[in-house]
Amino acid sequence: MIEENPFIVSLYLRGKDLDPKFVTAQLGVIPTLSHYKGEKRITSIGTEYATKIGIWAITTSSQSKSLSDHIAELASKFELHGKALNEITGVEESYIDIFISSLKNKCGSDTSEFEFNVDSIAALARLTVPIRFTVTFVEE
Repeated sequence: MIEENPFIVSLYLRGKDLDPKFVTAQLGVIPTLSHYKGEKRITSIGTEYATKIGIWAITTSSQSKSLSDHIAELASKFELHGKALNEITGVEESYIDIFISSLKNKCGSDTSEFEFNVDSIAALARLTVPIRFTVTFVEE
């Protein structure tokens, strides 16, 4: 996966009283992940737990190696018409998560490069939410 697609870009809306169906209706976009606070879930080892917060999230499906392509895909899904994402009823926290994975260099130098083009910067600004980066380096 790392060599094929080094980026996963997601938009998260979270809140104790977040209603995923209401958010979907407000945005007109079907999420890739959503749940209400208190929903029962089961882990991969069979342990049941209740979710602690409501979540509405959408993740890009692009296989591009260009981060700007992922940003463009995410931004293209929204017509906000002046409405800020964090102003939607029930949203207490909103952010874009950019996950970057890269292979470790055998010579001991671990670097990964990415860039935002001008259109990506403008698209991110229109979404008016913080951006979080998670970077991981994996052994070859």
